[in-house]
Amino acid sequence: MLIFFEPVRQYGGVAASLVRWWTQFIDGFSGISVGDYFEVGPGIRFSAGQALGHTLPFGSVGGGIGFRFRHNATNGSGFTTLRSFMTQGIDQGAIHSYSISVSHTGSSLTHYLGSIAGIRSGGIEHLVLTIEHTGQLSVVRGGLGDLRGPLMGALVATSSASMHVDTEHFIEWEWSIDAVAGFVKVWVDGDLWINQAGVNTRNENLDIPAIGTEIFIGHCNKNAGSDATWDYRDLYVFDKATSTFNDIVNVLQPVIIDWDYPAADGAEVDWTPTVVNHFEEVDDVIPDDDGSYIESTTVGHRDSFQNVGLPIVGVDPIAVAVMFLARTTAGASSTQPFLRIGGVNYDIGVPEGNTGSYTYQAGVVNKKPSDGTAFTVADYNAIEPGVLKVT
Repeated sequence: MLIFFEPVRQYGGVAASLVRWWTQFIDGFSGISVGDYFEVGPGIRFSAGQALGHTLPFGSVGGGIGFRFRHNATNGSGFTTLRSFMTQGIDQGAIHSYSISVSHTGSSLTHYLGSIAGIRSGGIEHLVLTIEHTGQLSVVRGGLGDLRGPLMGALVATSSASMHVDTEHFIEWEWSIDAVAGFVKVWVDGDLWINQAGVNTRNENLDIPAIGTEIFIGHCNKNAGSDATWDYRDLYVFDKATSTFNDIVNVLQPVIIDWDYPAADGAEVDWTPTVVNHFEEVDDVIPDDDGSYIESTTVGHRDSFQNVGLPIVGVDPIAVAVMFLARTTAGASSTQPFLRIGGVNYDIGVPEGNTGSYTYQAGVVNKKPSDGTAFTVADYNAIEPGVLKVT
């Protein structure tokens, strides 16, 4: 089912946009920024060997991630691989070069700094999607340690086609972790570039559970003088579980993700605002945390809100997400998103425990919970998203 959508909201600097959901900063935070790197809006830019990770709310043998991606470099000393050193022209003969470390050549040197995404378990990589010095995509599995250690796994598959420099692509990567019957599929702009089945896709260390519990993006590496960058936006994550109103059918396709904000109070107003109107406490484009909020100590309390309207016009939505920031100030607590449709409340996502720090929680459906049909623009504009206090 769909787990998370992230269009990359540009507000409040890097920390406000990224820390809320990408809670793991692998190898530090410098070299990661948010800016208008895409035609469709802001994105995350990696210009050094850092990565962003997140512990998923599921442990699954299979799943996937989709994202809009662009790599670029116009001033560099060439590619660095662990096999050779060369200056390479990509994009149909255009003179571009950038430096990456390729992940699947055995050595004790730094490895997966050429990756663009990966799936892990307990901080150890099962599978990593990398970009080669030729612009081809490869999937690599981990060895006895992580991919930065001396005992790595092996190359699983490589695409025949190559990415173009400074060109937006939509990448979708689906995997299943298994020592014998694993598979990997990679789509680029809707075309299937990698399709490998019946292969070993789990880390060689059998003490590591054969499930994926963490996702990460990033690890753009470069030599001195290179200005290589990895750009991302429109991210979504899914696992292999399905439910009546949340599966991945018709979702594997290039998407644009945008957010709508509360415009008025909805029918449910159980929570207590700090002033009068509930929606005004939670409509901040830049979250002000304890500056304004709604609160409740009562299990079963709900608050719902009316929307401004569908931000993306001219096409029906393929999925709807509800996302909010929450924290607890006293004791154990959990919350869950819901949608109010036609006067009936439908809980979506799963209840998640709150901590003392503000963290994002999301629920996503790609069919109406009311009748199982696809969303239309009119459906979206009529629904009320909300938050339920579960415990």
